[in-house]
Amino acid sequence: MVVMRTHPFWKACFILYILVMLAGCSNSSSSDYPYSATIAEGRAAVQDVMAESSASSVSVALVDGDRLIWSEAFGKADRGADRNATTNTLYGICSVSKMLATVATMILVDREKISLDEPVTTYIKNFSMPLDQRYRDITVRMLLNHSSGLPGNDMRGAVTTAPFPGYAAQMMDGLKYQRLKHDPGTISEYNNDGVTMIENLVKAVTGQNYPDFVRENILGPLGMDSSRYQTEPLPEGSYARSYAGDTKLTLYSFNVYGSSGLFSTPEELSRLAIMLINKGVYNSRRILSEKAVTAMAQDQRLGSFNPVPSEELRFGLGWDTVAQPGLAAVNISSWQKTGDMNGFYGTNIAVLPEEKLGVVVFGASNSFDSSYAIKISERILLRALVERGRLAEMPKQLSTTSLPVKAVTQEEKDTFTGFYSSGSGIYRLSFGENDSLSVDECKGD
Repeated sequence: MVVMRTHPFWKACFILYILVMLAGCSNSSSSDYPYSATIAEGRAAVQDVMAESSASSVSVALVDGDRLIWSEAFGKADRGADRNATTNTLYGICSVSKMLATVATMILVDREKISLDEPVTTYIKNFSMPLDQRYRDITVRMLLNHSSGLPGNDMRGAVTTAPFPGYAAQMMDGLKYQRLKHDPGTISEYNNDGVTMIENLVKAVTGQNYPDFVRENILGPLGMDSSRYQTEPLPEGSYARSYAGDTKLTLYSFNVYGSSGLFSTPEELSRLAIMLINKGVYNSRRILSEKAVTAMAQDQRLGSFNPVPSEELRFGLGWDTVAQPGLAAVNISSWQKTGDMNGFYGTNIAVLPEEKLGVVVFGASNSFDSSYAIKISERILLRALVERGRLAEMPKQLSTTSLPVKAVTQEEKDTFTGFYSSGSGIYRLSFGENDSLSVDECKGD
């Protein structure tokens, strides 16, 4: 028998060759980037915003691919108790809750229980608006892309001192005495009632209450074990308190589960971002089909009446915009959803699908709203792109220096005086004494 021996030098060369080949075959992962500059940028952004907004606390999470890169909380969850905010502190995520309603809907689409373009009345037999027969034309898609024409924001029982799980059914019953604002599908105007109807849709199709369905099919599979709706009071000490100045605000029950009612942490909600980044899969488990994730990211305003285009409101299904302006400015694809509960919480989730990055920012109190959450999110994401070499440098900040004062002419006054619209309302612009400019929101007058 002949025994062949390999010289140690050639054995070492062979092992090195295998390692090089394996490295060449692997995809770039989050471990390739330390993100130290990104984390430093994020911390600085949070401190800047907290100083500017007087927020009592802010919490942040950053993900890359299928990994949590950074999670940190700042400030006090309860000033009176001197309790620091932690990554486990719950925040009301406000309208970011609509992302859960959208995912719940798309799960039913994937299971062939419903169709996006089928009338809602096909599934909810007791949905009726006798004063306006156009309601029969409202489809499931229109509930999610804000084009249903429903009144928009029924506040009866939406916020109460004790949990009121019957809000969604009550809202739908109240539609019997309402009319639509416009023909279904013609224009998209932000609409909470439409997403609340998703609660009734889930109940009609599955027989489950909406919070139970979301818990079983989304929160559970994503490991979002702390996230919850206020079907019962939140445990004291589990959530971030909100303040008006130095005055602690009472936390009420937000019964608008589908549109604004989930409490969560950035770290837990970042798992939703990971699932969407990975085309519907989280931790090797498929939550949504790739087709469903793609459908959510399609611009729903294309082909509709859109007289005042806004990059901030290029609605997807669930998403506020499928072309986040700050990232679009540097040619980066990004989806974004914001949320606000005035005086209580401001929130934001942003996903960069091609870059496989996601960020979640929540904050509490005073003037902190989603615009501040966006500021933090953009700085984190832009710095991450620089650190990865995707961008050469951070974009330059726009100048905040005021332009020289210039007297306004009568012709200019006549030109600019009038009515203007945005994605959130109609406004009257007028000039007063000493050329003062007034912008007043029109509310039914």
